[in-house]
Amino acid sequence: RLVAYVTGGSPVPELRDYLRGWLPEYMVPQAIVAVEALARLPNGKVDRGALPEPRWRGGGAYVPPRSELEQTLVSTWKGLLGVEQVGVHDDFFALGGHSLLATRLMARLRDTLGIDLPLLCLFEYPTVAGLADVIENRAVNEQQDGNKPGDSLPAITRLPRESARA
Repeated sequence: RLVAYVTGGSPVPELRDYLRGWLPEYMVPQAIVAVEALARLPNGKVDRGALPEPRWRGGGAYVPPRSELEQTLVSTWKGLLGVEQVGVHDDFFALGGHSLLATRLMARLRDTLGIDLPLLCLFEYPTVAGLADVIENRAVNEQQDGNKPGDSLPAITRLPRESARA
């Protein structure tokens, strides 16, 4: 998780907005902690042990899951992110998620829900509520089209290997 410690009294929300204007989203710190001064070691380096513990932010006030699908997503996120509480408006990446965990999340959703979503969906809809809407809309569209979940991609078949020749 990326943390920024700032001095000088900059308002944290304005600083976060400023950084979003200059940096890609994955480089914007998930937590910004304002401190009076950075504690230093005798050699002049920052004393990381003296820095206050950041408060990890989600999506604001906690909103519990409202459906079985949201509950499944919340449980999956908790297990992957190692957090105790996930609300439906909490951002996957603000809670400590990254691209590798996003890939694992999509694999788990494929296994548990039988739906194969592109990884881009999580980057576009990084909240439980947003991702649940995508999944529900996809299920409705597949029912209207007469397809079963997973019919959109061909099955993967194993091909025999030819022996390697040196």
